[in-house]
Amino acid sequence: MAMFEVDLSTAFLIYLILSLSGLFFAWIYYEYRKKARNFSPIEKVIYRCKICAHSYIVERDETLSKCPQCGSFNDANEEVKTG
Repeated sequence: MAMFEVDLSTAFLIYLILSLSGLFFAWIYYEYRKKARNFSPIEKVIYRCKICAHSYIVERDETLSKCPQCGSFNDANEEVKTG
């Protein structure tokens, strides 16, 4: 049987490299799984401004939305939802 000698510092270095690479690949794997699992389409809402009649899209569900053209606030009751 072939045996080879490894001193203590080399054995510790090999153990450290293998442990850190295992942690690195586990981190990459779980980050990839988290991004793939949390993907969901964002519901978009179309608003029409009461002041300037400008139509714009808001990606979050907000009760009040600020018009990007004139700066007035618009209520969520007068929007048209899209899928």
